[in-house]
Amino acid sequence: MFGISGGELLVIGVVGVVIFGPSQLPEVARTVGRVARQAFRMRDDLMRQVHDAMRQLDQEVEMTSRPKPAAKPPAEPPPEKPDISPEESEAAAPPEAPAKPEPADQI
Repeated sequence: MFGISGGELLVIGVVGVVIFGPSQLPEVARTVGRVARQAFRMRDDLMRQVHDAMRQLDQEVEMTSRPKPAAKPPAEPPPEKPDISPEESEAAAPPEAPAKPEPADQI
Protein backbone atom coordinates (compact mmCIF):
# COMPACT_ATOMS: atom_id res chain seq x y z
CA MET A 1 0.00 0.00 0.00
CA PHE A 2 1.60 3.27 -1.21
CA GLY A 3 4.99 1.55 -1.22
CA ILE A 4 5.19 1.57 2.61
CA SER A 5 6.49 -1.56 4.31
CA GLY A 6 5.30 -2.85 7.69
CA GLY A 7 8.31 -1.44 9.55
CA GLU A 8 7.77 2.03 8.10
CA LEU A 9 4.10 1.90 9.03
CA LEU A 10 5.05 0.99 12.62
CA VAL A 11 7.40 3.98 12.82
CA ILE A 12 4.65 6.29 11.51
CA GLY A 13 2.26 4.91 14.15
CA VAL A 14 4.76 5.46 16.98
CA VAL A 15 5.44 9.03 15.82
CA GLY A 16 1.68 9.64 15.66
CA VAL A 17 1.21 8.40 19.22
CA VAL A 18 4.05 10.62 20.43
CA ILE A 19 2.77 13.72 18.61
CA PHE A 20 -1.01 13.38 19.10
CA GLY A 21 -1.23 11.13 22.13
CA PRO A 22 -3.13 7.86 22.42
CA SER A 23 -6.51 9.53 23.05
CA GLN A 24 -6.53 11.70 19.92
CA LEU A 25 -4.86 9.19 17.55
CA PRO A 26 -8.15 7.43 16.50
CA GLU A 27 -9.77 10.78 15.71
CA VAL A 28 -6.73 11.88 13.69
CA ALA A 29 -6.74 8.55 11.82
CA ARG A 30 -10.46 8.98 10.96
CA THR A 31 -9.81 12.50 9.71
CA VAL A 32 -6.86 11.34 7.62
CA GLY A 33 -9.04 8.53 6.22
CA ARG A 34 -11.82 10.97 5.25
CA VAL A 35 -9.37 13.32 3.60
CA ALA A 36 -7.79 10.41 1.70
CA ARG A 37 -11.23 9.18 0.52
CA GLN A 38 -12.18 12.66 -0.66
CA ALA A 39 -8.85 12.98 -2.47
CA PHE A 40 -9.42 9.63 -4.21
CA ARG A 41 -12.98 10.62 -5.19
CA MET A 42 -11.78 13.91 -6.58
CA ARG A 43 -9.06 12.09 -8.51
CA ASP A 44 -11.60 9.61 -9.89
CA ASP A 45 -13.98 12.41 -10.90
CA LEU A 46 -11.16 14.26 -12.63
CA MET A 47 -10.06 11.10 -14.44
CA ARG A 48 -13.67 10.45 -15.53
CA GLN A 49 -14.00 14.00 -16.87
CA VAL A 50 -10.71 13.72 -18.74
CA HIS A 51 -11.74 10.38 -20.26
CA ASP A 52 -15.14 11.78 -21.27
CA ALA A 53 -13.49 14.81 -22.90
CA MET A 54 -11.02 12.56 -24.72
CA ARG A 55 -13.84 10.30 -25.94
CA GLN A 56 -15.80 13.32 -27.17
CA LEU A 57 -12.75 14.68 -29.00
CA ASP A 58 -12.11 11.28 -30.57
CA GLN A 59 -15.69 11.20 -31.83
CA GLU A 60 -15.39 14.71 -33.27
CA VAL A 61 -12.12 13.85 -34.99
CA GLU A 62 -13.62 10.65 -36.35
CA MET A 63 -16.60 12.54 -37.76
CA THR A 64 -14.43 15.17 -39.44
CA SER A 65 -11.95 12.67 -40.83
CA ARG A 66 -14.56 10.43 -42.46
CA PRO A 67 -14.48 10.65 -46.24
CA LYS A 68 -17.39 12.63 -47.51
CA PRO A 69 -19.74 10.90 -49.93
CA ALA A 70 -18.76 11.40 -53.52
CA ALA A 71 -20.66 14.18 -55.21
CA LYS A 72 -22.85 13.29 -58.14
CA PRO A 73 -21.10 13.86 -61.43
CA PRO A 74 -22.32 16.99 -63.20
CA ALA A 75 -25.17 16.47 -65.62
CA GLU A 76 -24.07 16.03 -69.19
CA PRO A 77 -24.69 19.10 -71.34
CA PRO A 78 -27.30 18.67 -74.05
CA PRO A 79 -25.88 17.43 -77.33
CA GLU A 80 -24.76 20.17 -79.63
CA LYS A 81 -26.85 20.80 -82.70
CA PRO A 82 -25.05 20.01 -85.92
CA ASP A 83 -23.88 22.96 -87.92
CA ILE A 84 -26.27 23.63 -90.76
CA SER A 85 -26.05 26.17 -93.51
CA PRO A 86 -28.47 29.13 -93.72
CA GLU A 87 -30.25 27.54 -96.68
CA GLU A 88 -30.84 24.35 -94.72
CA SER A 89 -32.03 26.31 -91.69
CA GLU A 90 -34.59 28.17 -93.86
CA ALA A 91 -35.79 24.90 -95.25
CA ALA A 92 -36.02 23.39 -91.78
CA ALA A 93 -37.74 26.43 -90.27
CA PRO A 94 -41.51 26.14 -89.82
CA PRO A 95 -43.56 28.06 -92.34
CA GLU A 96 -44.68 31.50 -91.29
CA ALA A 97 -48.37 32.19 -90.84
CA PRO A 98 -49.82 34.54 -93.43
CA ALA A 99 -50.13 38.12 -92.27
CA LYS A 100 -53.64 39.17 -91.37
CA PRO A 101 -54.88 42.20 -93.23
CA GLU A 102 -55.48 45.13 -91.02
CA PRO A 103 -59.06 46.40 -90.98
CA ALA A 104 -59.60 49.75 -92.55
CA ASP A 105 -60.14 52.55 -90.15
CA GLN A 106 -63.78 53.38 -89.89
CA ILE A 107 -64.70 56.96 -89.42
